[in-house]
Amino acid sequence: MEDNENYYVTEQGVLVHNGYKDKPKNSPDPKRWKENGGTIKVSDDGKVWEYTDWEGNTVKYKDGYPDFSPHERQHVDIDMKGNRTSDFTEANKKAPKGKKLPENTWHHNENGTTMQEVPTDIHRRFTHRGGVSILKNN
Repeated sequence: MEDNENYYVTEQGVLVHNGYKDKPKNSPDPKRWKENGGTIKVSDDGKVWEYTDWEGNTVKYKDGYPDFSPHERQHVDIDMKGNRTSDFTEANKKAPKGKKLPENTWHHNENGTTMQEVPTDIHRRFTHRGGVSILKNN
């Protein structure tokens, strides 16, 4: 560690720079993630956490939010209300590839307008906060 940079190991066993010691809010618990066979990489500035699961699926958390774009089938912009039922209905109506597949779900992107169709198992496994939490907390 050059230039007197300060690093520490979190309670979860992850090496991070001391200026960015907190994991992304609502992201998977690092200790349990690693015990289950996953890996975690943290950018030098601590702003991007990259979780890779035991099946090789990777999701990056940038500024605390997951980037599901590598896993999306399609995305659509809607007038997001933060209500899953009505937002899913609107997304299905406007989706360029048609209604979502049964094995997928709609993810509320943190930008407040984009709905992303992603595999349900990926969406659940890579726990997160997203557009719904932002809309409900504003």
